[in-house]
Amino acid sequence: MAESSTGDLSAPSFSTGSLSGAGGELLWVPELVLGLDPVRVSSAGDIKRARRTTQRKLHPDKNHGNVEAATTYSTAVNSAADLLLEHPEAYRRWAATPTGAAQLARAAVWHPGRPFLASAETAQEAAIHHLGQVIRGVAALTQELRAATAAQRRQVRALSAATARADQLAVALQRAEQERDRAQRDLGQAAEELAAVVEASAVEHASAERRLRAAQAELEEEISARHAAVAACDAAEQRAAAAEHQLEAAAEQLTVAEERSAVAESHREVAAAQLAKAEERTATAAQRTTAAEEMLAVSERQRAAAVHQAASSAARASAAEQRLEAVVRQLAAAEERAAAAERASTAEQQLEAMARQQAATEERAVAAEERAAAFEQRAVDAERLLTTNSPLPTIRLRRCLAALSSGRVNARVRADAEVVLRRLA
Repeated sequence: MAESSTGDLSAPSFSTGSLSGAGGELLWVPELVLGLDPVRVSSAGDIKRARRTTQRKLHPDKNHGNVEAATTYSTAVNSAADLLLEHPEAYRRWAATPTGAAQLARAAVWHPGRPFLASAETAQEAAIHHLGQVIRGVAALTQELRAATAAQRRQVRALSAATARADQLAVALQRAEQERDRAQRDLGQAAEELAAVVEASAVEHASAERRLRAAQAELEEEISARHAAVAACDAAEQRAAAAEHQLEAAAEQLTVAEERSAVAESHREVAAAQLAKAEERTATAAQRTTAAEEMLAVSERQRAAAVHQAASSAARASAAEQRLEAVVRQLAAAEERAAAAERASTAEQQLEAMARQQAATEERAVAAEERAAAFEQRAVDAERLLTTNSPLPTIRLRRCLAALSSGRVNARVRADAEVVLRRLA
């Protein structure tokens, strides 16, 4: 059998030489060829002594009747001794695998006995030992397969949980993006409303100031006109007083000088005319005073309206400040939503990391499935090697394998094993 460098457990990593057949299957057990105990590990000295003893027994000089068979057996002895001396660790590792143990059990069943030193009982014990190795190997492979299946199920559950978490994070991220868009729209509307309110407030304030300045100018003009009317009234009163004094002087002069009556009469008429003019001027001044008072009342009302408008402007400015405060609160909410968006971005990064972990988990699951398939194939190969060209009694074989796997070997189990081995032989 050729050496294997691929790491496949079904093929040994050493050469078995003439111990194998044309198809690469093992035909002879090295320990049985040398007459050694197949269960116990033999030392190098025991192997060399067994080689010398077996070679002396199989020497062509002692086997004149069948020199060709003696030569074949001698070659097998040399191959067995070289294998056990040069590759002891690799041989034991391969013999511990289900495939190697199955080939050794099959070779032990087919062991020819003579002319080798190993007896039929030793060959049966070797076959039973290697069958137990096969059963234990298959049980170990089954446990590994179950463990791999359980790990794969855990990975599938973890993958399902990660997928559900990823879906939740995706929904949360979508909601955060919607809230962020809504906050941006609200912020834009609030900024537009604030700009409109500020502009309207500025316009109303400027208009109120212009109306107030106009009302003050009109009030000053009315006050100046009233002062002028009052001054005119005072002048008319002074002239009326002067006219009365003149009238009194004229009456005194009338009593003193009758001769001047005509002159006094004329003076009187003149004085009466002047008095009528003074009365007319007084009436005109009174009318002007009334008009000035009415204009003053109108200006007072206009001033009150201007004050009311200023109060309205102040109220609107207060409302604008309140709206500004609301906008500031909306800005704070928008900042909080922006922070939520950042958290959503962090969640998206976590989602990507979980996706990478999910991909790694899937790769591990695929590797576990491949290992499980390899284990199943090895178990099938082991069972096929045990059952190929072996018409075994089913009940006795199962009873024998169960007893070997549990370690309870009694006389009945040995009898069943002998029957199985005889049928195999």
